[in-house]
Amino acid sequence: MNTTDDRINAQLTKYFQTVITNAAAQYYKKKFTLIEKELSEESLNLENSLFVNELTIADITILGIPLIIENNALLQAMEKLSESEQYFLIEKFIFDKTDREIGEVLGISRQGVTNLKHRLYKRLYSQL
Repeated sequence: MNTTDDRINAQLTKYFQTVITNAAAQYYKKKFTLIEKELSEESLNLENSLFVNELTIADITILGIPLIIENNALLQAMEKLSESEQYFLIEKFIFDKTDREIGEVLGISRQGVTNLKHRLYKRLYSQL
């Protein structure tokens, strides 16, 4: 009976060791990926325009969030959008929120957000 308990304890120890090792590996892989994708603040220069490879990049502040937009047509289209449409784009593409989460903030249903999304995409597509 003692050898059976020892064997079970060894199996549990091995299982927990494997789980902890895998969790740590996933954590550090995710952390490395996030750090790799971030831009350092020193490399950002948020003035009225930046000159990179002879290309003018304009920046715009939408809902207090400074954005750098490389495409002038997109910049002009963004300036024409309503506040809720701008909010939707920022929450969807910058903060990666779901339609349900955006709907809760805007006070509309998930289907209402989906309809807003389709109307907005169609409007942006026609302007670009």
